[in-house]
Amino acid sequence: MSAKISKIDKVFLTKIPELFNGAGWHGKGIPTDEITAETVAPILFSHRFEPSGIQVNGEFIPTGEQYATANDNNLPIGKAVSTRYATPSNAELYELFSEALAGSEYGIVSAGTLNERNEFFVDAKGVNMRAAGRDIAPFVGLNRCFGGDSSVMIGGHTIVAQCANTTALMRREFGKREDNVSIKNTLGIYERLPEIKAEIERMHGVNAMFARAMEDSASEKIVRDDARAAFVGLLAGDKPKLEGKRVARTINRANRLLDLWKAGAGNSGENVADWFNAVTDFYSHENAGSEDGADSKDEFLEKQWYSSERGAGAAVKSRVSGLLFQNGALVRPAFYKLRDDGKAILAATSAAVVTTLN
Repeated sequence: MSAKISKIDKVFLTKIPELFNGAGWHGKGIPTDEITAETVAPILFSHRFEPSGIQVNGEFIPTGEQYATANDNNLPIGKAVSTRYATPSNAELYELFSEALAGSEYGIVSAGTLNERNEFFVDAKGVNMRAAGRDIAPFVGLNRCFGGDSSVMIGGHTIVAQCANTTALMRREFGKREDNVSIKNTLGIYERLPEIKAEIERMHGVNAMFARAMEDSASEKIVRDDARAAFVGLLAGDKPKLEGKRVARTINRANRLLDLWKAGAGNSGENVADWFNAVTDFYSHENAGSEDGADSKDEFLEKQWYSSERGAGAAVKSRVSGLLFQNGALVRPAFYKLRDDGKAILAATSAAVVTTLN
Protein backbone atom coordinates (compact mmCIF):
# COMPACT_ATOMS: atom_id res chain seq x y z
CA MET A 1 0.00 0.00 0.00
CA SER A 2 2.87 2.40 0.68
CA ALA A 3 3.76 2.04 -3.00
CA LYS A 4 0.74 4.26 -3.65
CA ILE A 5 2.80 7.17 -2.35
CA SER A 6 6.11 7.33 -4.21
CA LYS A 7 9.19 9.47 -3.69
CA ILE A 8 8.13 11.80 -6.51
CA ASP A 9 4.68 12.40 -5.01
CA LYS A 10 4.17 15.61 -3.05
CA VAL A 11 1.49 16.96 -0.75
CA PHE A 12 1.36 20.65 0.13
CA LEU A 13 -0.74 21.77 3.09
CA THR A 14 -1.49 24.68 5.34
CA LYS A 15 -1.43 24.29 9.10
CA ILE A 16 -4.71 22.96 10.48
CA PRO A 17 -4.24 22.52 14.24
CA GLU A 18 -6.76 19.69 14.61
CA LEU A 19 -5.16 17.61 11.85
CA PHE A 20 -2.29 15.48 13.13
CA ASN A 21 -0.99 18.21 15.48
CA GLY A 22 -0.88 20.66 12.60
CA ALA A 23 1.35 18.46 10.44
CA GLY A 24 -1.40 17.06 8.23
CA TRP A 25 -1.12 14.04 5.95
CA HIS A 26 0.04 12.00 8.95
CA GLY A 27 3.14 14.14 9.17
CA LYS A 28 4.12 13.61 5.53
CA GLY A 29 3.07 16.94 4.07
CA ILE A 30 5.05 20.00 2.99
CA PRO A 31 3.74 22.92 5.07
CA THR A 32 3.12 26.30 3.48
CA ASP A 33 1.41 29.48 4.66
CA GLU A 34 -0.97 29.51 1.71
CA ILE A 35 -1.93 27.10 -1.06
CA THR A 36 -1.80 28.83 -4.44
CA ALA A 37 -1.26 27.76 -8.03
CA GLU A 38 2.35 28.86 -7.67
CA THR A 39 2.80 26.80 -4.48
CA VAL A 40 1.68 23.59 -6.17
CA ALA A 41 3.14 24.35 -9.61
CA PRO A 42 5.39 21.23 -9.52
CA ILE A 43 2.35 18.95 -9.32
CA LEU A 44 0.14 20.79 -11.80
CA PHE A 45 0.24 18.75 -15.01
CA SER A 46 -0.12 19.83 -18.60
CA HIS A 47 -0.44 17.65 -21.71
CA ARG A 48 2.00 17.09 -24.50
CA PHE A 49 1.11 19.12 -27.56
CA GLU A 50 2.80 16.68 -29.89
CA PRO A 51 1.07 13.33 -30.43
CA SER A 52 2.69 10.18 -29.15
CA GLY A 53 3.71 7.56 -31.69
CA ILE A 54 6.11 4.84 -32.74
CA GLN A 55 8.97 4.63 -35.22
CA VAL A 56 8.48 2.13 -38.07
CA ASN A 57 11.37 1.83 -40.53
CA GLY A 58 12.48 5.33 -39.60
CA GLU A 59 9.00 6.78 -40.07
CA PHE A 60 7.01 8.31 -37.16
CA ILE A 61 3.54 6.76 -36.92
CA PRO A 62 1.14 8.71 -34.63
CA THR A 63 -0.91 6.57 -32.28
CA GLY A 64 -3.63 9.17 -31.78
CA GLU A 65 -2.77 9.53 -28.10
CA GLN A 66 -1.26 12.12 -25.80
CA TYR A 67 0.33 12.05 -22.35
CA ALA A 68 0.05 14.26 -19.33
CA THR A 69 3.43 15.66 -18.30
CA ALA A 70 4.71 16.94 -14.97
CA ASN A 71 5.69 20.60 -14.87
CA ASP A 72 8.95 20.08 -12.97
CA ASN A 73 10.54 17.30 -15.05
CA ASN A 74 8.40 17.09 -18.23
CA LEU A 75 8.10 13.31 -17.81
CA PRO A 76 4.90 11.47 -18.81
CA ILE A 77 2.26 10.83 -16.14
CA GLY A 78 0.07 7.74 -16.22
CA LYS A 79 -1.28 6.17 -19.37
CA ALA A 80 -1.76 7.82 -22.73
CA VAL A 81 -5.24 9.17 -23.43
CA SER A 82 -6.98 9.62 -26.74
CA THR A 83 -6.40 12.95 -28.47
CA ARG A 84 -10.12 13.11 -29.27
CA TYR A 85 -10.52 14.27 -25.67
CA ALA A 86 -9.07 17.73 -25.07
CA THR A 87 -8.56 16.61 -21.47
CA PRO A 88 -8.21 19.49 -18.97
CA SER A 89 -4.82 19.72 -17.30
CA ASN A 90 -4.45 19.75 -13.53
CA ALA A 91 -3.62 23.45 -13.70
CA GLU A 92 -6.95 24.12 -15.44
CA LEU A 93 -8.81 21.96 -12.92
CA TYR A 94 -7.10 23.74 -10.03
CA GLU A 95 -8.13 27.10 -11.49
CA LEU A 96 -11.68 25.85 -12.00
CA PHE A 97 -11.94 24.56 -8.43
CA SER A 98 -10.49 27.79 -7.03
CA GLU A 99 -13.03 29.81 -8.98
CA ALA A 100 -15.85 27.56 -7.78
CA LEU A 101 -14.85 28.24 -4.17
CA ALA A 102 -15.01 32.03 -4.62
CA GLY A 103 -17.58 33.51 -2.27
CA SER A 104 -17.93 30.29 -0.25
CA GLU A 105 -16.71 29.58 3.27
CA TYR A 106 -14.12 27.12 1.95
CA GLY A 107 -10.41 27.80 1.56
CA ILE A 108 -7.88 25.46 -0.07
CA VAL A 109 -5.73 23.76 2.56
CA SER A 110 -4.14 20.79 0.77
CA ALA A 111 -3.16 19.67 -2.72
CA GLY A 112 -1.08 16.69 -3.73
CA THR A 113 -0.43 13.59 -5.80
CA LEU A 114 -0.46 9.82 -5.27
CA ASN A 115 0.64 6.68 -7.06
CA GLU A 116 3.57 8.05 -9.10
CA ARG A 117 1.59 11.25 -9.71
CA ASN A 118 -1.20 9.35 -11.40
CA GLU A 119 -3.73 10.80 -8.96
CA PHE A 120 -4.13 14.50 -8.16
CA PHE A 121 -6.30 16.00 -5.44
CA VAL A 122 -7.06 19.37 -3.88
CA ASP A 123 -9.05 19.87 -0.67
CA ALA A 124 -10.67 22.94 0.88
CA LYS A 125 -11.84 23.37 4.47
CA GLY A 126 -14.93 25.19 5.72
CA VAL A 127 -15.87 26.59 9.13
CA ASN A 128 -15.97 24.21 12.11
CA MET A 129 -19.28 23.47 13.81
CA ARG A 130 -20.12 21.75 17.10
CA ALA A 131 -22.05 18.51 17.41
CA ALA A 132 -22.30 15.93 20.21
CA GLY A 133 -19.65 17.84 22.18
CA ARG A 134 -17.20 17.59 19.30
CA ASP A 135 -15.80 19.91 16.64
CA ILE A 136 -16.98 18.95 13.16
CA ALA A 137 -14.88 20.25 10.25
CA PRO A 138 -16.33 20.22 6.70
CA PHE A 139 -14.23 19.70 3.58
CA VAL A 140 -14.85 19.71 -0.16
CA GLY A 141 -12.39 18.40 -2.70
CA LEU A 142 -11.59 17.66 -6.31
CA ASN A 143 -9.89 14.44 -7.33
CA ARG A 144 -8.66 13.26 -10.74
CA CYS A 145 -6.99 10.08 -11.95
CA PHE A 146 -4.98 9.84 -15.15
CA GLY A 147 -5.22 7.04 -17.65
CA GLY A 148 -8.34 5.64 -19.26
CA ASP A 149 -11.01 8.33 -19.19
CA SER A 150 -9.01 10.65 -16.91
CA SER A 151 -12.01 10.76 -14.60
CA VAL A 152 -12.57 13.83 -12.42
CA MET A 153 -14.55 13.72 -9.19
CA ILE A 154 -15.77 16.35 -6.77
CA GLY A 155 -17.13 15.59 -3.34
CA GLY A 156 -17.07 16.31 0.34
CA HIS A 157 -16.22 14.83 3.69
CA THR A 158 -16.31 15.79 7.33
CA ILE A 159 -13.85 15.17 10.13
CA VAL A 160 -14.52 14.89 13.83
CA ALA A 161 -11.73 17.26 14.74
CA GLN A 162 -10.98 15.86 18.18
CA CYS A 163 -9.15 12.95 16.62
CA ALA A 164 -9.12 14.01 12.96
CA ASN A 165 -11.16 10.98 11.93
CA THR A 166 -12.39 11.45 8.39
CA THR A 167 -15.80 10.38 7.14
CA ALA A 168 -16.60 10.44 3.42
CA LEU A 169 -20.13 11.75 2.99
CA MET A 170 -20.48 12.43 -0.70
CA ARG A 171 -18.27 11.60 -3.63
CA ARG A 172 -19.57 12.12 -7.12
CA GLU A 173 -18.02 11.54 -10.49
CA PHE A 174 -18.75 14.01 -13.25
CA GLY A 175 -19.55 12.79 -16.74
CA LYS A 176 -21.17 9.51 -15.69
CA ARG A 177 -24.79 10.62 -15.61
CA GLU A 178 -26.83 11.35 -18.70
CA ASP A 179 -27.73 14.85 -17.51
CA ASN A 180 -24.07 15.82 -16.97
CA VAL A 181 -21.91 17.62 -19.49
CA SER A 182 -18.68 15.63 -19.74
CA ILE A 183 -15.74 17.19 -17.92
CA LYS A 184 -13.33 15.32 -20.18
CA ASN A 185 -13.43 18.15 -22.72
CA THR A 186 -11.38 21.22 -21.80
CA LEU A 187 -13.67 23.46 -23.85
CA GLY A 188 -16.62 22.52 -21.66
CA ILE A 189 -15.26 22.63 -18.14
CA TYR A 190 -16.31 26.20 -17.39
CA GLU A 191 -19.83 25.34 -18.46
CA ARG A 192 -19.77 23.11 -15.35
CA LEU A 193 -18.90 25.96 -12.98
CA PRO A 194 -22.50 26.63 -11.81
CA GLU A 195 -22.99 22.92 -11.18
CA ILE A 196 -19.76 22.66 -9.19
CA LYS A 197 -20.73 25.72 -7.14
CA ALA A 198 -24.10 24.10 -6.47
CA GLU A 199 -22.39 20.92 -5.26
CA ILE A 200 -20.22 22.96 -2.90
CA GLU A 201 -23.26 24.83 -1.60
CA ARG A 202 -25.11 21.53 -1.15
CA MET A 203 -22.44 20.45 1.33
CA HIS A 204 -23.92 22.92 3.84
CA GLY A 205 -27.00 20.73 4.00
CA VAL A 206 -25.01 17.52 4.07
CA ASN A 207 -22.83 18.77 6.93
CA ALA A 208 -25.86 19.99 8.86
CA MET A 209 -27.46 16.55 8.55
CA PHE A 210 -24.24 14.90 9.68
CA ALA A 211 -24.11 17.18 12.75
CA ARG A 212 -27.76 16.45 13.63
CA ALA A 213 -27.17 12.72 13.27
CA MET A 214 -24.14 12.96 15.57
CA GLU A 215 -26.29 14.73 18.17
CA ASP A 216 -28.96 12.06 17.81
CA SER A 217 -26.40 9.27 18.20
CA ALA A 218 -25.10 10.90 21.39
CA SER A 219 -28.60 10.64 22.85
CA GLU A 220 -28.70 6.86 22.30
CA LYS A 221 -27.17 5.36 25.45
CA ILE A 222 -25.64 1.89 25.22
CA VAL A 223 -23.88 -0.46 27.61
CA ARG A 224 -20.51 -2.13 27.15
CA ASP A 225 -21.98 -5.44 25.98
CA ASP A 226 -23.94 -3.65 23.26
CA ALA A 227 -20.83 -1.82 22.07
CA ARG A 228 -18.74 -4.98 22.11
CA ALA A 229 -21.29 -7.05 20.19
CA ALA A 230 -21.78 -4.27 17.60
CA PHE A 231 -18.01 -4.06 17.04
CA VAL A 232 -17.91 -7.83 16.49
CA GLY A 233 -20.86 -7.60 14.10
CA LEU A 234 -19.09 -4.88 12.13
CA LEU A 235 -15.75 -6.69 11.99
CA ALA A 236 -17.13 -10.15 11.19
CA GLY A 237 -19.33 -8.95 8.34
CA ASP A 238 -21.35 -11.83 6.92
CA LYS A 239 -19.37 -14.57 8.68
CA PRO A 240 -21.59 -16.65 11.03
CA LYS A 241 -18.82 -17.19 13.62
CA LEU A 242 -15.20 -16.46 14.40
CA GLU A 243 -12.80 -19.17 13.31
CA GLY A 244 -9.42 -19.81 11.75
CA LYS A 245 -6.98 -16.99 11.11
CA ARG A 246 -9.68 -14.35 11.55
CA VAL A 247 -10.15 -15.05 15.26
CA ALA A 248 -7.12 -13.26 16.68
CA ARG A 249 -7.43 -10.28 14.36
CA THR A 250 -11.13 -9.81 15.08
CA ILE A 251 -10.71 -10.17 18.85
CA ASN A 252 -7.72 -7.80 18.94
CA ARG A 253 -9.53 -5.17 16.90
CA ALA A 254 -12.73 -5.50 18.93
CA ASN A 255 -10.73 -5.02 22.13
CA ARG A 256 -8.98 -1.96 20.73
CA LEU A 257 -12.31 -0.50 19.56
CA LEU A 258 -13.72 -1.03 23.05
CA ASP A 259 -10.76 0.89 24.47
CA LEU A 260 -11.42 3.76 22.05
CA TRP A 261 -15.17 3.72 22.82
CA LYS A 262 -14.35 4.15 26.49
CA ALA A 263 -11.32 6.45 26.40
CA GLY A 264 -10.65 7.60 22.83
CA ALA A 265 -10.45 11.31 22.04
CA GLY A 266 -13.70 12.90 23.19
CA ASN A 267 -15.27 9.57 24.18
CA SER A 268 -16.64 8.38 27.51
CA GLY A 269 -18.05 4.94 26.66
CA GLU A 270 -21.68 5.97 27.00
CA ASN A 271 -23.43 6.18 23.65
CA VAL A 272 -23.51 5.44 19.91
CA ALA A 273 -21.62 8.66 19.12
CA ASP A 274 -18.71 7.25 21.14
CA TRP A 275 -19.09 3.96 19.23
CA PHE A 276 -19.05 5.71 15.84
CA ASN A 277 -16.11 7.87 16.89
CA ALA A 278 -14.16 4.78 17.99
CA VAL A 279 -14.66 3.16 14.56
CA THR A 280 -13.62 6.20 12.56
CA ASP A 281 -10.71 6.93 14.92
CA PHE A 282 -9.36 3.39 14.52
CA TYR A 283 -9.70 3.33 10.73
CA SER A 284 -8.12 6.78 10.49
CA HIS A 285 -5.06 5.98 12.58
CA GLU A 286 -4.47 2.33 13.43
CA ASN A 287 -5.81 -0.25 11.00
CA ALA A 288 -2.93 -0.28 8.50
CA GLY A 289 -0.38 -1.89 10.81
CA SER A 290 2.02 -1.06 13.59
CA GLU A 291 5.15 1.03 13.75
CA ASP A 292 6.65 -1.85 15.73
CA GLY A 293 6.19 -4.25 12.80
CA ALA A 294 8.18 -4.72 9.62
CA ASP A 295 7.43 -1.25 8.27
CA SER A 296 9.51 1.80 9.06
CA LYS A 297 7.76 4.74 10.69
CA ASP A 298 7.50 6.55 7.35
CA GLU A 299 6.11 3.46 5.64
CA PHE A 300 3.55 3.04 8.39
CA LEU A 301 2.48 6.68 8.12
CA GLU A 302 2.10 6.39 4.36
CA LYS A 303 0.11 3.17 4.56
CA GLN A 304 -2.16 4.56 7.24
CA TRP A 305 -2.77 7.83 5.42
CA TYR A 306 -3.60 6.04 2.18
CA SER A 307 -5.90 3.58 3.96
CA SER A 308 -7.65 6.36 5.87
CA GLU A 309 -8.27 8.67 2.95
CA ARG A 310 -8.28 6.46 -0.17
CA GLY A 311 -8.18 2.78 0.80
CA ALA A 312 -9.72 0.17 3.10
CA GLY A 313 -10.08 2.51 6.06
CA ALA A 314 -11.93 5.08 3.97
CA ALA A 315 -14.28 2.36 2.70
CA VAL A 316 -15.19 1.22 6.23
CA LYS A 317 -15.75 4.78 7.48
CA SER A 318 -17.92 5.63 4.49
CA ARG A 319 -19.95 2.43 4.91
CA VAL A 320 -20.53 2.95 8.63
CA SER A 321 -21.55 6.60 8.27
CA GLY A 322 -23.92 5.73 5.44
CA LEU A 323 -25.37 2.85 7.45
CA LEU A 324 -25.93 4.72 10.70
CA PHE A 325 -26.53 8.34 9.66
CA GLN A 326 -29.34 9.17 7.26
CA ASN A 327 -31.38 12.37 6.83
CA GLY A 328 -30.01 13.95 9.99
CA ALA A 329 -30.82 11.07 12.32
CA LEU A 330 -29.32 7.90 13.76
CA VAL A 331 -30.69 4.78 12.07
CA ARG A 332 -31.23 2.85 15.29
CA PRO A 333 -32.32 -0.44 13.66
CA ALA A 334 -29.03 -0.50 11.70
CA PHE A 335 -26.95 -0.16 14.85
CA TYR A 336 -28.93 -2.77 16.76
CA LYS A 337 -28.72 -5.19 13.85
CA LEU A 338 -24.93 -4.96 14.11
CA ARG A 339 -25.28 -5.65 17.83
CA ASP A 340 -27.61 -8.61 17.32
CA ASP A 341 -25.41 -10.03 14.55
CA GLY A 342 -22.43 -9.72 16.86
CA LYS A 343 -24.23 -11.50 19.68
CA ALA A 344 -25.16 -14.35 17.34
CA ILE A 345 -21.56 -14.61 16.13
CA LEU A 346 -20.24 -14.69 19.70
CA ALA A 347 -22.82 -17.32 20.65
CA ALA A 348 -21.58 -19.53 17.80
CA THR A 349 -17.93 -19.03 18.73
CA SER A 350 -16.06 -21.13 21.28
CA ALA A 351 -16.22 -19.92 24.86
CA ALA A 352 -12.41 -19.85 25.05
CA VAL A 353 -12.29 -17.35 22.21
CA VAL A 354 -15.09 -15.18 23.61
CA THR A 355 -13.35 -14.87 26.98
CA THR A 356 -10.42 -13.11 25.28
CA LEU A 357 -12.73 -10.17 24.57
CA ASN A 358 -12.29 -7.43 27.20
